[in-house]
Amino acid sequence: MVWLWGLLGYKRPAGGVPGCEDDAPPVIVPRAGKTKNITIVYPYYEQPPLLERQLESWRSYPKEVKDLLRVIIVDDASPDHPARYVLANQGLPFPVSLFQIKQNVKWNQHSARNIGMKHAEDGFCLILDMDLIAPADTMLALISGAHDPDIIYRLSRRKHTGERIYPHPNAWFMTREMFWRVGGYDEELAGIWGTDDDWRRRCARTATIQVLADELVCYDATIKTQRQMRENRALKKKIIASRGKDWRPKVLSFEYEQTPF
Repeated sequence: MVWLWGLLGYKRPAGGVPGCEDDAPPVIVPRAGKTKNITIVYPYYEQPPLLERQLESWRSYPKEVKDLLRVIIVDDASPDHPARYVLANQGLPFPVSLFQIKQNVKWNQHSARNIGMKHAEDGFCLILDMDLIAPADTMLALISGAHDPDIIYRLSRRKHTGERIYPHPNAWFMTREMFWRVGGYDEELAGIWGTDDDWRRRCARTATIQVLADELVCYDATIKTQRQMRENRALKKKIIASRGKDWRPKVLSFEYEQTPF
């Protein structure tokens, strides 16, 4: 099915992740007879401009979307520009909860996602990075679609410049129950960049994965050197190889607190 991505105008990356339905064509989920509540979970680390862009996007949503959303932001111990400074006195369009991890560990977004999903409401959740915008039409499709709770969904993506690109490895739409059925992100991998493929493979072993035609808009500016990538891959493989047959993901291992703003 790889050819279909090309016909739809999507740029294919250098390689996919085996077993993760990366090459499946986008699906359009029909509308359901009713809408559903959604919790959106975002990790945050020293990203005021990206959070401000999210606020602008949230305010653009129609009322029928705003009425069904709750947002959870987990600040990964930002030392200089914590999320609470950005959120203060904003007059938010729907409930927003903020949690703060106490220990500053590099690339600890796995813990942030686990904390967010611990406090998410039951039902469908949208897990995003802070540099991914969910436009109003995408949110309308998510709240009104007849999505299957036994399926894990990814979302299509385009750059903010308009170019269609491959689905983001950190964008997921699934139920809270499904997230914990997969087991949550493994916090043994905290401090290592580029470990998202471990989560994706575990998702693929747990449930069917489908890619939604509904798009996210990406403002990603992350750049890593080839040396950094090689070093991180080697450390990641060592940790994963050490797992025994009774292995379970390490979750909720970092201290955190709910933070007022």
